[in-house]
Amino acid sequence: MEKVLLFGAGLRGRDYLYTKIQSAVGGGGYCVGILDNSPEKQGSEVHGVPVYPPEKARELEFDKAVICVNEQSRRESMFEQLKSLGVPEEKIQYHKQSDADDKRYGLVQRFSRLAREQNISGAAAECGVFRGAFAKEINKAFPDRKLYLFDTFTGFDERDIAREPSVSKCIEAGLSNQTSIETVMGKMKHPENVIIKKGYVPETFAGVDEVFAFVSLDMDLYAPTLAALEFFAPRMSPGGVICMHDWYNEIVFHIKDALYDFERRSGRRLNKIPLCDELSMVLVF
Repeated sequence: MEKVLLFGAGLRGRDYLYTKIQSAVGGGGYCVGILDNSPEKQGSEVHGVPVYPPEKARELEFDKAVICVNEQSRRESMFEQLKSLGVPEEKIQYHKQSDADDKRYGLVQRFSRLAREQNISGAAAECGVFRGAFAKEINKAFPDRKLYLFDTFTGFDERDIAREPSVSKCIEAGLSNQTSIETVMGKMKHPENVIIKKGYVPETFAGVDEVFAFVSLDMDLYAPTLAALEFFAPRMSPGGVICMHDWYNEIVFHIKDALYDFERRSGRRLNKIPLCDELSMVLVF
């Protein structure tokens, strides 16, 4: 098993730990530790993985070191820092936007063109917006359509935390509450089309009377996902799609249960196409 050392215990490092190692399909290696220049973070843990000062790199055995920050200037500085600590250049990598994200972004871009060509009418929506990265792509791909964004914008609801202990891993990884409406709206190219529905699903579905062409479900939770399927399925335009993220995520495995239970309750089997991002399932209506 590949031994991985991360450099950066912030959001990007937590994202890599969660998506590339701890919830990766088939296993994504073993994280030997996380380096960080912040004294406040050193000595802490991220989902059970210790955070060390950078000098610890001299003592640890690893196959690759992954720099996990967004800013180019910081990446370059951290690259040189690792080299000064004796880490061979060929072992140093960067955590960039994942191929999985690229494939989801490609899905919404290409589907938006198909929707125009085939006159697939309806609004777009996302449930589980987090910081708005995918919502940004939906908004850009559908510049002339409403985009409904359903989220608490404060992290997981206490009701779901009590019901689904598996989400504790997302919380520990820092992947739920580092967001806000302002953060999300700041990414939108066409903010005039965005309708924010802040609160708890399915309560925030009240008053929404639309037909939908494209829907993204990314809530990591069984109950809201089932409620969303029950709400959106009868409102999908013929030819429309629902993209269910985390279908293949071994941590939030109840996403599959939500769809299968929806099919049993409704007596309806949906058309499913796996997206080649190793995470998502696309439902075609």
